[in-house]
Amino acid sequence: MPFLSKQAHLKSYRVRRNETAEISELIKLTDEIRKCEIPVSLKNKFLKIVIWEMTRINGDFNGRYRSSGVLSKMGVKIQRDHVMRKEGLISRLLNGDETTRDILKGTVHRVVTEEEHKCLTLFDKQNKSIDGWKRYEACKIEVYDFAGDKKRII
Repeated sequence: MPFLSKQAHLKSYRVRRNETAEISELIKLTDEIRKCEIPVSLKNKFLKIVIWEMTRINGDFNGRYRSSGVLSKMGVKIQRDHVMRKEGLISRLLNGDETTRDILKGTVHRVVTEEEHKCLTLFDKQNKSIDGWKRYEACKIEVYDFAGDKKRII
């Protein structure tokens, strides 16, 4: 079943009551996965799950950041998009010296339309070295921050 834009996407983002505790638990779990003596392919699978759980905790389809396409018309098919690509986050978790907490901060996502997501996916395939907010700028996708007063950030 596809997810569709709706009136709720026009409302402010609110941090869930237990969000901080859930994030702390995921950080502990991720630290254990990073230390665990298991095949890298298995670590990779577990870390993907962690990143998706962070997305869910951070608002899932009603997250803090939403594109103008999601806001402009109700009933449009929507998707979540990780600002920092999952593959890059996983690589940093597997190979880096950074703390888990610092890396997982990058799991922030945006809610975008299906068409915007297609543009981002195509851009990613053609531009492996560009990540983060620059992807949205390149695809000319306006993004709004719904924490507090709605404001445009791209």
